[in-house]
Amino acid sequence: MSLFLIISLRILLIFDFDPQDARFNSDGLCKLQNLFSESTDQGQLYINYPMIESLLDFSSLPDPFYNSKEVSKAMLYRSGYKNHVKEISFVGKISNISADIFPIILNQTFIKFRDLVPGDDDEYMKLLKLQIERFCNMETVFVFNTSVLFLKDYNFQIFFNYIKR
Repeated sequence: MSLFLIISLRILLIFDFDPQDARFNSDGLCKLQNLFSESTDQGQLYINYPMIESLLDFSSLPDPFYNSKEVSKAMLYRSGYKNHVKEISFVGKISNISADIFPIILNQTFIKFRDLVPGDDDEYMKLLKLQIERFCNMETVFVFNTSVLFLKDYNFQIFFNYIKR
């Protein structure tokens, strides 16, 4: 699944990692991540690991286990991960994300992002390479939704003030 958005002359491309898909190509994803690395230029690629449902993979808010959540290759087949998220999700569905809980999701996402890829340089490429390596070596990926980080990239000060609420 992919989504293409233009927000105030910023191009956002949102893809699912989907390593279980027979068409999965890690080299192609790296090329795309390298090409689409700036929202005001070619566009910014945001990859959800393993898929969009990662936005809902919170059993509580805040979720004390979120930073260590990962999903196995086996769980990705036959809608296993999607069904798992439906069963455990505190949020339930994307339309249930309210102004009260969105800052909590953003905060937990940003903290996990900094834990996975400290620093500022090529952070989305570093995350992609980490996830590819992890999937190839351990057949797991960290549960992580990068698409909400467009707020950080768009205006970090507004993002930071928003998550501090």
